[in-house]
Amino acid sequence: MKRFKRLFQLQWFIAAALVFLAVVFLQSSCRYPDSPANGNSPPETRISNIPPNDTVALYIRQGVIPEFTLFWLGDDADGYVIAYKYHWTDIYRGTRIVNPTTTILNVANLGGAGLLNSIIVKGTPRSLPEMYRFFSTLTGVDTAVIRIIGDSLATRRPFAVPYKTGIVVGDSISGADSSVHRSPTTGRFIFESPADSNMHRFEVSSVDNNGAEDMTPAFVNFWTLKSPEPIVRLLSTSPAFQDTNQLAIRNTTDLFPGLQFNFFSQDRSTDDIVYSWAVDDTANASSWSPYIRDQFAFVTASSFKPIVSGWHVFYVRAKNRWGVLSNIAEGRFKATIPAFNDPSYVPRILLINSNRSQNGTLGSPDSNQIKSFYTEVMDSVGKSGRYDIITMATPSVTFPTQTVLGTYSTIVYLVEQKLRPVGDGRLQLNNDRLALLGRYLRVGGKLILVGPQDTASVGGNFPAFAYDFLHEDTSRSSFIPGSTANWKQNNNLDFVGARGQFGYPDLMIDAAKLPSDSLGAVRHIRKYVARGFGQTIGLFDSRTNDPEWENASVAVRFINPQLYTYSIVHFGFPLYYVQKSAAIQAMRKAFTDIRQ
Repeated sequence: MKRFKRLFQLQWFIAAALVFLAVVFLQSSCRYPDSPANGNSPPETRISNIPPNDTVALYIRQGVIPEFTLFWLGDDADGYVIAYKYHWTDIYRGTRIVNPTTTILNVANLGGAGLLNSIIVKGTPRSLPEMYRFFSTLTGVDTAVIRIIGDSLATRRPFAVPYKTGIVVGDSISGADSSVHRSPTTGRFIFESPADSNMHRFEVSSVDNNGAEDMTPAFVNFWTLKSPEPIVRLLSTSPAFQDTNQLAIRNTTDLFPGLQFNFFSQDRSTDDIVYSWAVDDTANASSWSPYIRDQFAFVTASSFKPIVSGWHVFYVRAKNRWGVLSNIAEGRFKATIPAFNDPSYVPRILLINSNRSQNGTLGSPDSNQIKSFYTEVMDSVGKSGRYDIITMATPSVTFPTQTVLGTYSTIVYLVEQKLRPVGDGRLQLNNDRLALLGRYLRVGGKLILVGPQDTASVGGNFPAFAYDFLHEDTSRSSFIPGSTANWKQNNNLDFVGARGQFGYPDLMIDAAKLPSDSLGAVRHIRKYVARGFGQTIGLFDSRTNDPEWENASVAVRFINPQLYTYSIVHFGFPLYYVQKSAAIQAMRKAFTDIRQ
C-alpha cells in the first residue's frame, strides 16, 4: 500500500511539472516578436572630475572664478548612450534660478566627423532616437543641418525631409559651441555669482538608444565667490572730445559714422570683455546699447536725450565673461545738430562772396556788382527769399562758424576774380575754412564751389580737400594757359568758355564783362581731373584750339545717391564773367543735382 502511494505521488509530481512547462511554453510562444527578453534597462551617469566632498577646496584652488569645466560619462548595459541632458541651479541671496535643460547628442566621434558635428538640442525632445540615427549616418564635417521644424528636419541638402518623427513641437537644434563643449561629455560653464557666496547644483543624465533616461541624474554641489569686477576707462583723447562744438546728425552716412568715443577696461582675471554705452540717460535699460567687443562707439544725434543741440553726457560700462558689471565711466561733450537735419527744415542757402571789391570798371567788379549778379541768378532759379549773401571784403563780416554753417543746407562759395585773391587772408579759402567746410559736408551739407582754386590761393590742404570731397585729383592737373611767364604773348587770351556736359549749358565768356582782347583775362584756371564717382560737367573751350588744353576738364560734379550725404558741384572758373542766361541755367541744374 505504501509503495502504491509513493508511486502515485511521483506521477502527480511529474504531471505538475509537465503542466508548468506547458504554461511556460505557451507564454513564451505568445510574446511579441520585438519584445526584449528582459525589458530595457535605463542608462547610468556619473560626473567624473569633481569629488562631491571636495568641491569647495577644489574650486578655491581653481582661482575662485565662477567658471568651471565638468566631465561626465554614461553607460548602458543593454545598448548605448545617444545623448546627455544637463541643467544647473544657481542659489544666491535667497534667489533660486533653475536654468533650462539642454540636450547634447552623443555624435561627435561618429564617422570621423569631429566636434563640428556635435549637436545641441533645446529642452527634452521625444525625437532623440530618430535624430541620433540620422546624424550617425553623416560622415565628415557636415554643416548642412539647420533646425527641426514641426515634425521634420530642415537641411540645405537636396532632400528637404530626411525623416519623419511624428509631431514634435518645439524641437530645435544647432551646432555645439566649441567654447563650451569640447565633446558631448564635457562642458565649460559660467555660473551666476553676484553675491559674496553662491551655491550651484549641476545635474546630468544619460539617454539610451531606446529613449530611456537615467532617472537618478549625477549631480554635484559647489560654491563660488563673487566674481572680480572689471574697471572701465573713457579716453579723454576720443575724437568726440577734441572739438568743443561738433556737428552731429540723426543718421549715419558714408562720411559720418557718428561721434567717436574710445574706451578700454582693466580686468584682473580675463581679457574677454564686452561694453555697453548710453547717452544722457542710464536709468532705463532701453537706453543702453547692446554689448559690443569693440573698444570704441559711434554716436549719432538720435541717441541724444533729448535730441537737441548742446551739452550731452556719454556713459560706458564693461562686463566680463562672468557677467559682472564694471563702474560707469562718463564724459561730457558738446554737439550741434544742423538745422537741415530736422525733418521739418525748409532748405536755405548761404552765398559766401570771397572776392576783393574792385573799382567797378570793366573786368574789375566791386562787391555790389557781384551781389547784384547773384541776386538775379538766385531769384531766377526760384530761390527768392531762401538765401543770404555775405561779403568777406566787408570789414565787419567774419567767416561763418560751424554752428552758422549748419543753419544752411547749401553753401555757395564764390571766387569771382580773374586772378587768385592773394595778399588778403580774409578772402582766401584757407586751411581753417577748409576744415569747417569738411565737417559741414561730412554731416550732409551741400556745396557749390565757383571759381578757380589752386594751392597758392587756398592753402596747403586744398589738394586733400579736393580729393576727399570734390572727387578731383589735383596731382594729375596743371594750370591752364594764363599762369605762366609768357602769358602776354599768347596764353592769357585762350580761355573763351566751357562746353557743358550731362545737361549743363555751354558757358561762354560775356564780352560785355571781359573783352576777349583783354590782357587781364581769366587766369589760374586748372585742369580738374575727375576721379572715382566724380563726373566732368564742363570742357575747356580754347580760342586757338590748343590741343593741350582743348576739352580739358574745368568743371566737376559729385552727386551722392544717399539723401543725407553731401553732394558738390564745382565750376572751375568765375560764373560772373559768363553770359548771364547760361549762368542761370547752370545754377538751376546744379541745385537740381544736389537735390536743393
